[in-house]
Amino acid sequence: MILRLQCRLIRTLPLLPLLVACGSEADRPPDVLIISLDTLRADHLSCYGYGKPTTPRLDQLADGATLYTRCMATAPWTVPSHASIMTGRFPSEHGAISSEMKPAAGQYSTNVDNAQPLGPENLTLAEVLRDDGYATAAFVANTTYLQPHMGLAQGFDSWVIADPWLRRDVSPAWSPELTDRTIRWLRRHVEEGAGQPFLLFLNYFDTHRPYNVSPESAHRSFEALEALYTRVMIDGQPAGESAEVVIDHFDRALTHLDRSLGEVFDTLKELELFDGMLIVITSDHGEFFGEHGLVEHSKDVYQETLHVPLIIKQPGQTEARVDEQLVSLVDIARVVLDAIPGTLGERYARTFPYEIGSHPIWAENHFSRPRDLMNPVVGPRFQRRRFALYEDSLKFIYSSDGEHELYDLAVDPRETQDLVEERPNRVRALSVRAEKLLVRAKKISADAKLRELSPEEAADMRSMGYGGSDEDGEDGEGGSGGH
Repeated sequence: MILRLQCRLIRTLPLLPLLVACGSEADRPPDVLIISLDTLRADHLSCYGYGKPTTPRLDQLADGATLYTRCMATAPWTVPSHASIMTGRFPSEHGAISSEMKPAAGQYSTNVDNAQPLGPENLTLAEVLRDDGYATAAFVANTTYLQPHMGLAQGFDSWVIADPWLRRDVSPAWSPELTDRTIRWLRRHVEEGAGQPFLLFLNYFDTHRPYNVSPESAHRSFEALEALYTRVMIDGQPAGESAEVVIDHFDRALTHLDRSLGEVFDTLKELELFDGMLIVITSDHGEFFGEHGLVEHSKDVYQETLHVPLIIKQPGQTEARVDEQLVSLVDIARVVLDAIPGTLGERYARTFPYEIGSHPIWAENHFSRPRDLMNPVVGPRFQRRRFALYEDSLKFIYSSDGEHELYDLAVDPRETQDLVEERPNRVRALSVRAEKLLVRAKKISADAKLRELSPEEAADMRSMGYGGSDEDGEDGEGGSGGH
């Protein structure tokens, strides 16, 4: 991977708060901004070596921040990965996973959902910071799986769904709506907050179906995704030129997203907040464009959906750094707590136990979304749990159906050469670890319930690519479901 040359390579540099202020300002806890760029795979950012200049504003941020080259999501879809960001725990620990769901008596209904919410027994980062005197606010654009009933709003004084569907029959205005609300909140907080530190969480949705390609042509990305899904997953054909069309839409959506992020960064600088705050940029998961016979996400644990960006600007940091350690979304909570002066990190060390470089890394996918599971053509492939365990450059995929896989990412980053037969001893050792995760996940699923959707919810899920079309429940012939 070719990275920006001006970044200085480091491997084990610890994250330490960098305070540039003095006197009373030095004692003030830093403001915290966490931005989740929904469905953004790392290898499409220009600061991660992509061949197109997709992210000039994120590149500028990386020029004064730490860029992690090997950050892994904890799951390939929204709810469990965001729950990991909020709790500092893996999915089989926090419990916000998918439950088993099989067609009954030939019925393929997609009017139910198998996503389990984050339970109130979990302590979240927002709850800790709110109790420590922070104002906590969130603006999110995922109108389906970031609704408050999914439990991810725990600890936030305000959790606003910045509904982007200004003209549902034409196109979503993803970034501008969320960005405008964010900027208004920032200005109001500076004027009325009396110096109170804040945690601000943003969830952008531009690189999720339907990609924000232009104000007039969202329907084109819908059509392109459906064509790619049908070609790859239904007909079993190589992605070919269909993938190139979808990738072009994805990249243009990313450029529009980057422009909106620049507006937020400019506002922070104008309000004199930028230099002293902690900024975390990441994604909950990536996206398949036909690789491994898959389209969109939530379906499996290959790198296209697990390798996500992580860029962290510590308070006062101005020097660019690149860190090649293997890290996870679960590390974010401790990064935040350890950046706050005092003993907050120590007091909550047991609740948020994972620090960068100090623990095993894994990811989990429990079955998939209803549209995948209920489709009679592709559904059988997803009736399984999959765990990705990382050990140095090795990646072991444990599958509950026995179809395990092993890859050496150092020489095979696209996961094309399965080493299971060549390294049986390593496979056995890693399987033992994965079996423990499987037992834990089964205990969670034992109490899980499917949630019936209202007609409005089912329609919204279909429009967002989460559920099937109206015809899918009858004949199972339908497109994809990204989440």
